[in-house]
Amino acid sequence: MQPFAELPVIVINLDRSPERWAQMEHIWKPLVGELIRFPAVDGRAEPEHVITEFTLDAMVTEGQGVDRVSEAYWRRTYGCYQSHLNAIQHAIGEGFERFVILEDDARPRFDITPTEGDS
Repeated sequence: MQPFAELPVIVINLDRSPERWAQMEHIWKPLVGELIRFPAVDGRAEPEHVITEFTLDAMVTEGQGVDRVSEAYWRRTYGCYQSHLNAIQHAIGEGFERFVILEDDARPRFDITPTEGDS
């Protein structure tokens, strides 16, 4: 059974985590038609000015104070945000009309039942 056989599935994966990519291939390959590894942005490696600008923009948007969260939190958040944005831009650039984006720790669930109105 391949429920996503017609959709490209893009997996966001840090270069320093090849074991997570291997696990994704093992778990997801039987379920999808096309599994594409997309390199994640490692927020830990970004220059301080990039994180500072992102942090200030996010705090204004979310109304958070500077002391509420750590730099490590903002680095992870930036990496996640930028990785998803890059993956979306890649998919559009490849001409994919529809696609699925997963992080490398996603696991399938088979116990979900459709609700009324689902198609």
